Amino acid sequence: MTTSTIYGEGDTLKFFRRSIRILPVHGVPWFALPDLCDALGYDRQAMALVDDPRFPVAARLTSTELPDDDVPGEPEDVIMVSPVGVWWWTHLTDPFKGQQLAAWAKKQALRLAPDAALTDPAVYLQLQQDGCLPPYPSRYSGRKSEWIGLRERHGYLVPASGPCDGPHAATVP
Repeated sequence: MTTSTIYGEGDTLKFFRRSIRILPVHGVPWFALPDLCDALGYDRQAMALVDDPRFPVAARLTSTELPDDDVPGEPEDVIMVSPVGVWWWTHLTDPFKGQQLAAWAKKQALRLAPDAALTDPAVYLQLQQDGCLPPYPSRYSGRKSEWIGLRERHGYLVPASGPCDGPHAATVP
């Protein structure tokens, strides 16, 4: 796979015998959303969830995939999501079905970008734009202790009422 010269060459990783295209951006692997859909058995309509207002803007990008020299065709845009984007996307589709994929994506990010800062929104959960915590992660998503650390770093007490309430409020079970 060849991608835009801004990001360089892509590669693939295996998730349970499924090839997932990745694109390193500042050393952090970003994952091809169509491949993630295939890995979980979703149709391509599930990709629209990256347009959900809760999905962080910093967790999504579009890359142009150029065909190999021996393959005819036009360049194709591919939606890529960061490791945090994988978690958000699986959370919005089905947090329990996707938690193994989300944990795998985080593990790959930590392996390929071990020096990523805790403030890197591509790798680690951050407060949402409205200052609220993200939704509480599923048990095996690889994000539970990270969410707790985020809450503690920002001195969060789970609010009794306010702008962070609602069906997607960050509450501890």
